[in-house]
Amino acid sequence: MKCGFYHFRSGNSIDFDYQYDEFKYIVDGEMSLNVRGDRIYQVKKGDCLLIDKGTFIGYSTSSECVMYYVSQAQD
Repeated sequence: MKCGFYHFRSGNSIDFDYQYDEFKYIVDGEMSLNVRGDRIYQVKKGDCLLIDKGTFIGYSTSSECVMYYVSQAQD
């Protein structure tokens, strides 16, 4: 298992295809999640996410977002 913090800065965007399950807690800020290209969610400080293996998510933010994550990713 892996865990840590990820600081997502203003103007950044990334697409990610999850090959493992992951839990995220939004520590600070907010961001948009485009799930599989057809659902968009706004998450903010205090929100929790459980992402299933095989999920494709596009992340973006116009401000900043700090996330804590725990995943089953293998080294």
